[in-house]
Amino acid sequence: MLIWFQLLAGLLVAALYAQLDLTLSRYSLAIRRLFWPLLSALFMSIPLMLPIWSVQSYITKQRANLIIDRLESFRGKHGHYPNSLALLVPAYLPKVPSTAEGLIKGRPFDYRVTQDSSLPAQQKTPAANFSLGYYNGSMVTVTYNSTTNKWHSED
Repeated sequence: MLIWFQLLAGLLVAALYAQLDLTLSRYSLAIRRLFWPLLSALFMSIPLMLPIWSVQSYITKQRANLIIDRLESFRGKHGHYPNSLALLVPAYLPKVPSTAEGLIKGRPFDYRVTQDSSLPAQQKTPAANFSLGYYNGSMVTVTYNSTTNKWHSED
């Protein structure tokens, strides 16, 4: 999705350049000197971002798998999943990892626990299942469900 926005921005810049070049003819040389490097950088950023997104996705999946492993260890010892990822610190994790997705700061993982819905309210057990999710860019959310032990992508 971001690639389409970059392409659209490039076309918009080209259209603006054509308009500016006609209306500001005395500044034409200055506009050309600024325009072509900017347009080149814009279009070169598209193929350069693809490997970065791939690495970010790989690192995020590794961190998520580590969290899932630690959640299963917690459940093995306590008989249920923790209500928060913060309960894994420091016994199971040195700190709660964030995703590698993002330009400057990684986003937090979305952790949710669920109880067994077949039991009445007074007999609810602590966290029987969990889901762990994260935003994967381009309006895609990736979620792991402990009931199915599978990852699911949703846009």
